[in-house]
Amino acid sequence: MATRKSNRSKSSKAPARDAQRTKVVWGTLLASLTVVAGVLYVVNGAGKGDGIALMSVAPKPGSIFETPAALNGWNRIVIIDNSSPFGNVETLTKRAAELGEKSGIGVHFVVGNGRSLDDGKAYRLDRWDQQAPASPAYGSDLSDGKTIVICLVGNTERSRVTDAQFQNTATLTARLAARFGIPASRVELRVGAGLNRAAFLQAIGG
Repeated sequence: MATRKSNRSKSSKAPARDAQRTKVVWGTLLASLTVVAGVLYVVNGAGKGDGIALMSVAPKPGSIFETPAALNGWNRIVIIDNSSPFGNVETLTKRAAELGEKSGIGVHFVVGNGRSLDDGKAYRLDRWDQQAPASPAYGSDLSDGKTIVICLVGNTERSRVTDAQFQNTATLTARLAARFGIPASRVELRVGAGLNRAAFLQAIGG
């Protein structure tokens, strides 16, 4: 009798163990699919969009070339950094104010490095939607109304950009250059050695 009881006890526990194992497997699979979906969203965009988010707001649908204002005749792209290992709306606005810009972040795009803003994710700012000039606070020649300014979160004088940041900045730059017919010779990197210039220019087809 004792033996039958022991066997019945083991048999009753087996389905419970199987059920728990099934939950773990499905949970792991779901987590993996979520990560993959996130990566694909950043690279390919959501739905018909391009994955470029409007800073501090939900990702904006549609292409970066669908702007409220008519597209400007941009003919140069300049890439800078924010001289800080991290950055978000608040700190980027504060940095702009320190440089003399009182009306918010004075660039067109920001690309995060995973510290306060998603790694490699490009954010479009109001100046891009308005097709307005960049602020002269980042350089007196950047407010000519023909220069697109992309800001990398990070201090490229002290550390290298992340792989995702490098790749997605190159992708964004290449798309902008192709749309406006901007040659690689008109893409200027005002950053430190943390961004490999030769590799970047090669990545955008220069």
